[in-house]
Amino acid sequence: MMFVAHDVLLDVAFDVAQPRLVSLASSRAFVDASRAAYLEGLTSLIRAGPDGPGPGGPEPTARLARVRFLPPVERADTTTVGVRWEASGVSVGLFPVLDADITLAAASEHTTTLTLSGVYRPASDGAPLLGAPVADDPLPLDDPARMAEIAVRALLRYTAAYLTGLIK
Repeated sequence: MMFVAHDVLLDVAFDVAQPRLVSLASSRAFVDASRAAYLEGLTSLIRAGPDGPGPGGPEPTARLARVRFLPPVERADTTTVGVRWEASGVSVGLFPVLDADITLAAASEHTTTLTLSGVYRPASDGAPLLGAPVADDPLPLDDPARMAEIAVRALLRYTAAYLTGLIK
């Protein structure tokens, strides 16, 4: 099990960002952003391997198979969306499930904090990590924490761009 938490300060008022988060949580865009963020983390981890992927080198075989969101929980100065990522495929040492909360909170009159906090874990108690080390595995991945950090930061970056109006 591995805990993750990151936040970013947005230059947008909570009353502007909050309805955008609610809208995003009910749209396909959040699923697409999740898949892109997961792939970004996985790809960066493969590149960090001893020899990098090189031309015709290994491609990510794990993929984000299912993305689910809970309905937003709205309060006066915060809104929280629960998210679950479930991966499939073979990647040595990676955790197949992320359960997290994405929280938007008023920081000041003109700024908002976007936070993701959660846990990467095996799919069920006692289940091995995806693709537990196997001889001759083509993907020498040795730092799942790096992949997790990159993926979480990428999801926050995509979400922040939407909430601040940089992308629609």
